[in-house]
Amino acid sequence: MLTIPTLIFFGVDPHVAVGTNRLGIIGLPLAGWYKFHQKKLINYKLGSLIAVFSATGAIFGAYLFLKVPDDLLEYVVAAITLILTAILYFNPDAGVKKKHRTLTKRHYALGIFLSIIFGVYGGFYGAGIGTLQSFLLIFLFGQTFLEAAGTRKIANLLVSLVAGIIFIKAGIIQYNLVAIIFIAAYLGSWVGAHYSDKIGNVWIKRAFITYAFLVSVSLFIK
Repeated sequence: MLTIPTLIFFGVDPHVAVGTNRLGIIGLPLAGWYKFHQKKLINYKLGSLIAVFSATGAIFGAYLFLKVPDDLLEYVVAAITLILTAILYFNPDAGVKKKHRTLTKRHYALGIFLSIIFGVYGGFYGAGIGTLQSFLLIFLFGQTFLEAAGTRKIANLLVSLVAGIIFIKAGIIQYNLVAIIFIAAYLGSWVGAHYSDKIGNVWIKRAFITYAFLVSVSLFIK
């Protein structure tokens, strides 16, 4: 949500900004993966399921991005984020306490459908896809914020790789900026993964709600 507007602000073409960012932020899931694995905060079965279908959606999204303006989709994502943030705010236990629920075929079917939709957005624009995936893992599968942060890294990595390859072929990557974004994302993710348990789910939830609200509102009023 920050890197793409910043790149455009400094004169980078919007398509190049999105393509460059999508490849550079591969540093995010790579850095935090091992630490979240150590803390047993990654559900590999669930994460892999979401990753496969998110990556499938990302293929369609990436090719769509190369042809269609993304203004309308930004507003749709902003609206969805606002609605889900409100639900999260009025549900105090969501993302803070582990929900022990029996997952049925209906849960997985809905999860697959939403993973494809989110994957399309991830390939198309991508900013805030981690937020959407967190909502999916928290509300549908009962994970905490920390578990969702770990589990979604599988999908984040695969979506970024798939979209990145398509954008490389399209020639919309500025590689010197990819290196800068990758290093910054890697270092930030490493710090976050190491200190996430010290911060705890409550404060992460508060920061999450505040951030999601401000970003979604800013998309509406920009």
